[in-house]
Amino acid sequence: MLLRIAKFAIALAVVVGLAHTIRSAAGELAEHRDRIRGEIADLDQQLESTTDPAARADLQARRERWVSQQPRLAAIDWWRVAAAAAVYLASLFPAALFFHQVLRHMKQHPRLGDAVRAHILGHMGKYVPGKAMVVVLRTGAIAGPNVRAGVAVVAAFIETLLMMAVGGTVAGVFVVCLRMPTGITLLAIGLAACAAVPTLPSLFRFVVRKISESRFGSDKGLDDAGIDWRLIGCGWGWMLLMWTAIGWSFALLIQATPGAMVDAFTWQDYMLATAAIALAMVAGFISLLPGGAGVRELVLSTLLAPRFGLVPALVAAILARLVFLAVEVGIGGLLWATRRRTTPGDRSRCDTEDLPTG
Repeated sequence: MLLRIAKFAIALAVVVGLAHTIRSAAGELAEHRDRIRGEIADLDQQLESTTDPAARADLQARRERWVSQQPRLAAIDWWRVAAAAAVYLASLFPAALFFHQVLRHMKQHPRLGDAVRAHILGHMGKYVPGKAMVVVLRTGAIAGPNVRAGVAVVAAFIETLLMMAVGGTVAGVFVVCLRMPTGITLLAIGLAACAAVPTLPSLFRFVVRKISESRFGSDKGLDDAGIDWRLIGCGWGWMLLMWTAIGWSFALLIQATPGAMVDAFTWQDYMLATAAIALAMVAGFISLLPGGAGVRELVLSTLLAPRFGLVPALVAAILARLVFLAVEVGIGGLLWATRRRTTPGDRSRCDTEDLPTG
């Protein structure tokens, strides 16, 4: 009965978090739409009271720019949105494969499909305040006779920290290469340094050892986690692949946004899109807000507005949130529906005393 209540509470928390994220995105989209309509109405009034041909031509050009930036469904390039969703779906798998590799490296024996399923299901926890639900969901989905729950917690921690570290580093390097304003450049460099340094194996082992002692006891076998340069190097490779795909997906969404089209989408634009989405997602994660609500939009609009315009940047940020959410919920729901049921015999062999708390 207690287990059923806990599962219901987790499911309710995830649903509430998802609903809050969708409502927040919809509210921001409506706010931007109203702002554009207000600008158009103001320009219409000026056109009615202006007779000078040159002034009218300028006002008409400004009005047409605002009209082109309206977040209308018909104006969105849905083929690019579909392509962006497919690329984002592909981006979920490198981190999931690394999660499986970490578990194997720590002498666990999960099935590849089970590890991938658990990792992707964990994305639902991002939309619950505090982000701890990510670890709870992944641990609950993978723990069993072949994977100890305590080891799964540490593996999830390793994968998440490395993902954020590589994302911060990618953002920092690209921002420096693009010669962004000094304040943004210094922020990106600082974030990259703070994110990358803890991934040194010696520091990683220290952190894991402390987590092992404080949460699972010194006799749980987690002190010698086998974190070495080979594991960290493989993790950097997987995560670079993941962030490259996420950046490509977001670049497609920018191109699909009304009013954001440019003469040619250059490699510098791809770098800018990747740096912006990586920095936004890392900052959103650090904020501990559900889905990084508000934080991601602020970072994206700040970085993208000089190139694509403020309104298209905000619309692209909201579109990215909705598309990424739809992909995660869709694939997560499919994997949950097709998950293997744990038999009573399997459940009895689980190391339940390692289950995470708090």
